[in-house]
Amino acid sequence: MSRLDIGSYLGLRIETVSHMLTRLHQAGCLNVRLREIRIVDVAALRQVAGPLSGSPAAAPSSGPARR
Repeated sequence: MSRLDIGSYLGLRIETVSHMLTRLHQAGCLNVRLREIRIVDVAALRQVAGPLSGSPAAAPSSGPARR
């Protein structure tokens, strides 16, 4: 998938996709070689990305758990 295709899929400009891929590569999350991208550190990628909306980790707590 090209950067243009990724941008179209995510609704982002190609520049934004390129900047984020560069940032993730510099953070050690990805290896980029020509058109191939490999995730090398999933934990670091999650830390850089932060919580995703709609995921259980991102959901606000409604108070203490009831038993």
